[in-house]
Amino acid sequence: MTTTRKRGRLPARYAAVLTPLVLSLLMT
Repeated sequence: MTTTRKRGRLPARYAAVLTPLVLSLLMT
């Protein structure tokens, strides 16, 4: 489970790109 560990190191760029992607999926 390195996801939790990587999450703390992941840059805000991922969140900025994942947020719109998830929103588009939910809107679809």
